Amino acid sequence: MLFLFRPAGLPLAVLWALATPAPAQVDGLSARHYSGQTFLTWNELPDPLTHYRVYRAREPFLRESDLDSADLLGRVDSSSSDNHRRSVATGHSFNWIVETGGSQLADDQGLFVHNVRESPIFRTSNFAGRPYPAFRRFHYVVTTVTNGLEDRTLVRGENTATVPFEWAAQPAPVLQNTDLSGELWAHWVGNRATPFQPALHRHASQGFNFRFDPGIAPEPRGLLVRLHSAGQTYAIGWPHRNEVPTDVDILSLSDSDPAAGFTLWLGTHDAFPSSSTGAQVVNLFTIQRVKWTLDWMTDRLGSGHDPERVYAVGGSMGAMGTFYLATEYPDRFAAILCRNGNFDLRAPDINNASFVQSLLGTYSQNLPVAPGLATQNIGIFDRTNASALSQMFPAVDGPVFRTINGRNDTTVGWQSAVTLYEALASIYYPGGHYFDTRRHSPFGHWAGMEQELLKRTLATRRDRPSLHFGGLSINDEAGMGDPGDGDAIGTLNGTIEYDPETAISDPDFCEFEVYLRSEGALDDAPVTDAQVSLTPRRTGPFTLSAGDTVLFTLREGTNLIATHMLTPDGNGLLHTPAIGVTPTRRNARFDRVLGSSQGGYSLAVPRLPHSPGGPVPTASAGH
Repeated sequence: MLFLFRPAGLPLAVLWALATPAPAQVDGLSARHYSGQTFLTWNELPDPLTHYRVYRAREPFLRESDLDSADLLGRVDSSSSDNHRRSVATGHSFNWIVETGGSQLADDQGLFVHNVRESPIFRTSNFAGRPYPAFRRFHYVVTTVTNGLEDRTLVRGENTATVPFEWAAQPAPVLQNTDLSGELWAHWVGNRATPFQPALHRHASQGFNFRFDPGIAPEPRGLLVRLHSAGQTYAIGWPHRNEVPTDVDILSLSDSDPAAGFTLWLGTHDAFPSSSTGAQVVNLFTIQRVKWTLDWMTDRLGSGHDPERVYAVGGSMGAMGTFYLATEYPDRFAAILCRNGNFDLRAPDINNASFVQSLLGTYSQNLPVAPGLATQNIGIFDRTNASALSQMFPAVDGPVFRTINGRNDTTVGWQSAVTLYEALASIYYPGGHYFDTRRHSPFGHWAGMEQELLKRTLATRRDRPSLHFGGLSINDEAGMGDPGDGDAIGTLNGTIEYDPETAISDPDFCEFEVYLRSEGALDDAPVTDAQVSLTPRRTGPFTLSAGDTVLFTLREGTNLIATHMLTPDGNGLLHTPAIGVTPTRRNARFDRVLGSSQGGYSLAVPRLPHSPGGPVPTASAGH
């Protein structure tokens, strides 16, 4: 038994600290710098409760007091060499590999990865008179903290290390494994922005896995970004490789967080895991990390990648991430598919509201999104609400949007799906939506349609125009948001289609082939005639301004079905009156009108249609 004699006036806590053995120190510190990142490894102490602090300075560490003026980069816990998510995904224990072609770190090694912000200092050569980079030397120390006590002892060459040159550069993910199906990569991010990468986490030295599974069709191929649901990893998610066409590669990412487990593919407020006070902002670092990884992968693929065919797909939390990603970077994606997602985190029937508010702040606070993104300064619960977004960005073009949701889903709820339907219709946004009586599972009336919906989604191209179908007369009724309202099973704009392969636009016209589905599929049109209004979207070079005039024509073969003169609305969008559509393909064409002349008009591109039903105005000569 330990007996303490306390001199008068000396606090017992001080005596206890004096009697507690000082923590031991690490040894074997090694520092390697490449691709804008410095990788520090060391031998950990046996105590699993010990954590480690990492310091950095321009001058060598000669005494403990030098730590006071050094830059404390961050801390890591024990077992920082453990690639936990890969271990969970495979069922086998794996540690990180920090250099492509290298071996896994040992179980008792510590790891800290620092993203360098400083650029080289350029000096002028005395000989050639040309600038040359004078690289910066930096020094590192790793200390231990055990039982709340930091051991700041400096042991030269053991817990100190020097990097002779460091400079900011584009980070390079490190290959972890290659198998018959694809590659596993690791990417380390931190809480400090560099010239080449934003801060992508609230903590320093956070490692993430991502997997690349290529198709086998000839290049160039499309690329599908796959986002998993809550509790899953990069290795488990929908869709599977055998469900995806061979002309599309798959990039699978992970959403993980040391405190929350996951971030809803968003991020956290900057006080998390402490409670928000209302003074915080929400950092959408997970969205930004996904975008950074996507850009890195497409750059790596080079000419083997078709940039007009980028897609995002996910189920549950992955569907929510797909929605957030596509609305943050709408010009990046051709089409998206969301299964069982939520589109309003404030919806009253969502069942994990307490977790949402711990992660992002309370509903009443509605903390703003941090600067640096298109949605910066928007309240986070407006940012994640389809209706609010549609009102803020009514004219923004983006990917074709397909969804599958269940009326009896008590996890993400049903009401937000109706919110989405109404929001997209209000801004004439292209897409198709399916609903049935499923709970929060992939099993429902439309389950057999999933692979077909994937095929349609992955046939869309960003460089071709899309089409919104308004007021389709054979749409089913989704109701007002209560599971008992409307049709139990149905689709909105699922029974009608335009051919994405023949859709075309140039500065003077755009045209589509439109038809009702009659393909032996579950979403075939129940009738052979319907009425719908058409609104072209993402028309590229075919842009319109106030005062422009457009001739719309609808033809079936050589027969003219309808013709209308149209003018754009305040957002530059065209809307036809209700027109007839059938299972037979009809050509819907929008021609820019340059001006009027005697007895007719002038088209930018001559088109002289003739119809057995009677004459139509003809283009003026010379155009």
